[in-house]
Amino acid sequence: MERKEDTRLPEDALDRVSDGFFVVDRDWHVTYMNPAGEELLDASAEELVGEELWASFPGAVGTAFYDAYHRAVETGEPETFESYYEPLDSWFEVRAFPSESGLSVYFRDITDRRRIEADLRREKSLLERVFETTPVALLIIDADGHIVRANGRAETLLGVAADEITERTYDHPDWNLFDESGDPLDGEDAFPVSRVFETGEPVFGAEHGVEQPDGSRLWLSVNAVPHTHADGEVGRVVVAFEDVTHRRERERDLESANRQFEVLNRILRHDVRNDVSVVLGWAELLEERLDDEESLELLARIQRTGRDALQLTETGKDVIDVLSTDGEVPLEPVSVRDVLSAELTKHREMYPHAQFRVEGELPDPDVAVEANEMLSSVLGNVLTNAVQHNDTDAPTVLVRVETTDRTVTVHVADDGPGLTPGETSMFERGEKGLDSDGTGLGLYLVDELVSRYGGEVRTSENEPRGTVFSIELNRA
Repeated sequence: MERKEDTRLPEDALDRVSDGFFVVDRDWHVTYMNPAGEELLDASAEELVGEELWASFPGAVGTAFYDAYHRAVETGEPETFESYYEPLDSWFEVRAFPSESGLSVYFRDITDRRRIEADLRREKSLLERVFETTPVALLIIDADGHIVRANGRAETLLGVAADEITERTYDHPDWNLFDESGDPLDGEDAFPVSRVFETGEPVFGAEHGVEQPDGSRLWLSVNAVPHTHADGEVGRVVVAFEDVTHRRERERDLESANRQFEVLNRILRHDVRNDVSVVLGWAELLEERLDDEESLELLARIQRTGRDALQLTETGKDVIDVLSTDGEVPLEPVSVRDVLSAELTKHREMYPHAQFRVEGELPDPDVAVEANEMLSSVLGNVLTNAVQHNDTDAPTVLVRVETTDRTVTVHVADDGPGLTPGETSMFERGEKGLDSDGTGLGLYLVDELVSRYGGEVRTSENEPRGTVFSIELNRA
């Protein structure tokens, strides 16, 4: 029979090792347990020595420990394995060496290591899911410039299957990349990834075009971030990119619209305004030559219409200014009293046949709201609307200001025909607009500006007749 290696060590040496160690005889009785083993198994050698192993540890019966130990004794071959022992809620790495006298077992607690490994596996699984499910295209590029990973979104944007992508380098000519001028992307400095490899610094927001195999052209916004080794060398580059074709098209459309707005603005502010001003000047000269009441009344109507047209050019200019700014507008504290007083003075001069009355007191000059210089257009257009859409010979407009700790609300009430049922909802978001029934250019401007100020416009019936516009703004 082949002689087995004697794995026994002097007990004084075994007492000093950090691994647990115990010995059982052929009848599975424990003959020795070192201090480390006592600590790991939470049992003393005094209790264990002389006792049957399986009687002392019944929880191990039927487990990998039981099977491996018996297999080692039966075959005469060592066994090495890792297994979980439920009674101690611990994982152990075990090496069992059979001999003619029994079995010698070395073991160590690897619970922390196994938990770290499990955490790493979970993290890796999570990263894999993020990699594949993110709506952003992702590539991983090694130090030689080869693409080693590509997610599904990258396949879609590049129009190439993942296995084909990973056969190429990031600067492969088959990518058909092009710059702002439409010329092929060429030269190391032109590629965001090249700059990362060269400088070791990330690149954000680089944009270039790509032509897909079917001829479709997309614009991509690219972020490239280095993954460095311990020595600081760039080992890999993670590339994230997204399709910004529609955004660029919107930007071009906005630039084109802004140019058109500028032309329209010049027409409104100069050509139309100048012509209307000339008409009003002639009307003043004509007024001096007329003496019958009927002609003077007709002339007064012409003058009112001219002033309305003049106001419309100002409103149109303000609408253009608002539409030319995409998104939120910068806000600043604006005195309600100063703006409202100026607009009341102007409208009393513009519409001498109308009465503009203030109910109560206007707020103190230091009561400010979050708005900007166009608050005058908001209040002015509501006052103008109260006169222009009034069917009485002498319209009456009543202004009242309500102030709280958080808001300032300007109420403008007229005695006109009032709003129709369809018009009462014209300030609901989603309903307003230049094409909405009953919504004029001025009221569209009011709603758009107040919305950007973070405020609200409401309409209600006036008693006994007319409409109340309530403009609620946040205090600064």
